[in-house]
Amino acid sequence: MRSITPDISLQSQSLLDSRMRDSQRLATVKTDESHLSEEEKTKYAQAARGFESIFVSMLFKQMRESLTDEDEKKESSAAKGILIGASSSKPYGA
Repeated sequence: MRSITPDISLQSQSLLDSRMRDSQRLATVKTDESHLSEEEKTKYAQAARGFESIFVSMLFKQMRESLTDEDEKKESSAAKGILIGASSSKPYGA
């Protein structure tokens, strides 16, 4: 009976080699913005800022969800300290 493991290994290596060649080719390609109008550049910049905003929001959301109960208690007490004030036990503005 013939083993399929070497064939899979060769296929995996071939795929890896192909992807490496593609990534090297893409690394050498320079972006030419001369064909874009100012309006298109503005739209791309807005889209990039929107993506960045969504990404950062999701990052912070995930970070908050990963907090343990102990971390949440510390965060809650720190927030109370901000509302009360550093040197006073009275609420801010009272």
